[in-house]
Amino acid sequence: MNGYGMSDGTNEKPPKRKFWQNLLIMDSGDLKRLLSLSSLMLSFAILFVYIVSYVLLMPLIDRLIGSGPVILVTLAESLLPAAAATAAVMLTWPVYRDKRVLPAAYLWLVLLALVLLIGVTFRLRNDADALKAFLYFFVLEGLPPLVIGNIAAWRKYHSFISL
Repeated sequence: MNGYGMSDGTNEKPPKRKFWQNLLIMDSGDLKRLLSLSSLMLSFAILFVYIVSYVLLMPLIDRLIGSGPVILVTLAESLLPAAAATAAVMLTWPVYRDKRVLPAAYLWLVLLALVLLIGVTFRLRNDADALKAFLYFFVLEGLPPLVIGNIAAWRKYHSFISL
């Protein structure tokens, strides 16, 4: 028995693998990505789409209805960019061979949002005003993309698997 637990009579080391090769599955010469890795990377791209949507649409919404009732402006600035970005993301649905990737990406976004919420809440636990401002921002600008996006992605996935 050699030092690597092999009893084939050789002292050859197993081939060295690079770190990224451990994240890939080789199946009869075809390279496949793991669902978790590809959905995590997609979640960052989706997050970028939401950020761009908010940056581009909030000034436009403010110009159009900024003089209206505060609750209307607040809801419009919260929901319209989230809905527009979700629609843009849903347009990419035909691109994915594995249809589980998009709903899984939204689950990653929920997980990342929870980590952010817990971390910031812990960090700001002694500053009530800052915590209140963060929670207000999180509810108005963080929850709508998560809720609308998850509903859209999971409905699309369920309609796909029920075909």
